Amino acid sequence: MSSPHSLVDVDPNQVRFTQSSIASHFSDKHGKGTSLSDASNQLKSGELTPSDFPPIRVSKDASGVMQSHDNRRLWVYREAGMTNVKAEVVSKPPSYKGAAPAASRHASFSPK
Repeated sequence: MSSPHSLVDVDPNQVRFTQSSIASHFSDKHGKGTSLSDASNQLKSGELTPSDFPPIRVSKDASGVMQSHDNRRLWVYREAGMTNVKAEVVSKPPSYKGAAPAASRHASFSPK
């Protein structure tokens, strides 16, 4: 199935977080998946590559700044030192309960 949105290469450091905190693990069908730190380390070691993850979804704000819809993946890419990953550009800006007042360059862990 093809996506109606375009894929582009982005530097994760140029994409803003849209939440002030993120969970420490990815979700899976059983509730708690891989830790973000483990995923970052696996990217650093080459055990995983960015193509092992779905593209992050981004939208642009009124000034053209990219905002992430996938904050955990964005954090993992940044921590692993990735400078080029695939992103899906979507038109609708993210809206999250507890979102940061303005898109931020930084996020902290908030374990669930």
